[in-house]
Amino acid sequence: MYKKRCEDPIKSGIKQGLITGLGFGFSFFVLYSVYGTCFYAGARIVKDGKANYSDVILALAITTLGISGASSFDPDSTKAKRCCCFYLRDY
Repeated sequence: MYKKRCEDPIKSGIKQGLITGLGFGFSFFVLYSVYGTCFYAGARIVKDGKANYSDVILALAITTLGISGASSFDPDSTKAKRCCCFYLRDY
């Protein structure tokens, strides 16, 4: 009886785990693709002589900090949307 009642939550947990894993994988793919593109563009700029190495590294460091900071706000925005929905539902 206990095993039978646990079948649906187990299936649901597996499905949720797969979806969450795919979401995290895709977000990291996008993040590292942007990093790679930035490094490639910086290398091309240095190769063409339009900027020196230290300027490109500084720009890449600032870009990295911006991307990392922006991605950390995503869970907070999801929580805020959920909270807002509950708040508006009460009125």
